[in-house]
Parts: sequence; C-alpha cells; structure tokens
Amino acid sequence: MKTQVNLRESIIANLGKRYLSLKGKSIPSTQESLTKQMRKNWVNLEKGLRGTLIHKDLKLTHIKTYEHYVSHVPVKDYDFFSPYVEMICEGKIDILFKGKADCFGLSSGTSGQDSKKVPYNKEMIDHFLKSQILVASKISEKEPSDNLLWCNPFFS
Repeated sequence: MKTQVNLRESIIANLGKRYLSLKGKSIPSTQESLTKQMRKNWVNLEKGLRGTLIHKDLKLTHIKTYEHYVSHVPVKDYDFFSPYVEMICEGKIDILFKGKADCFGLSSGTSGQDSKKVPYNKEMIDHFLKSQILVASKISEKEPSDNLLWCNPFFS
C-alpha cells in the first residue's frame, strides 16, 4: 500500500513539474515581450472596466494605450479606493468591476493601519488562482526540488 502511495505521489510530482515547466514557457521573459504583454493586458483591463464607476471617474475612455495610462493615471493608495469599497459594501454594483462582489477579504494590515476590506468576485478569484500557477512555474524553474503543486487548490 505504501508503495502505491509513493508511486502516486511520484507520478503527480513529475506531471506537476512538467505542467509548471510548460506554463513557465508562456510567461514573457524579455523587456520587449513583457511590454507587449502589458499592452494587451491594458486593452483587456480597459474593456473590462467599461461601464463601471472607476472607469468613469478615472476618465479611462480618453486613454487609448498602456503608455498613456501609465503617464496620466498616478498610482493610488487604499484611501483613494475606500469610498468605492464602501459603495460595494452597501450593495451597489459596477463600481470597481462589473457586477457585484461575491465576497470580501481583509488585508493583513501591514501598512500600519487596520485591515482593509477588499471586494472580490468569482472572475477575480479565478484570475488570482491562475496567476499563482504562473508564479509557481517560475519558482519551480529556480527551485526544481520544490513541489509547489501540493499547496495549489487546482491540484488538491
């Protein structure tokens, strides 16, 4: 029985390493490819935010490129987003993202303040989980002896 468990774990570990290796190859690795990917991400982000209050307030309709966005929209801290989060807590929709929040998380409060509310929807959680696989693929390149799939909900 113990041999079967070890064999199963070995098969899963090897498949996991191959999977992460393939995923890692899809991540841009040059400055040029990273910039190209950021431009694509901007287009998708802007489309996804259309019809939301944040899109209107940041005047994103007038921003057509990633470079224009970076140069015209400064980095914001939580205090900027706090009124939007409160609107979402009140049940309003299409504020920071389309639709309503499915749940709220709390930050760890490491900025010296209390924990902050962070609204999520299913799509955001799915994107987060997928990004964790990409991060794991890069870590597994650097640390091939680590099996990072055991702590990933997609594989447990």
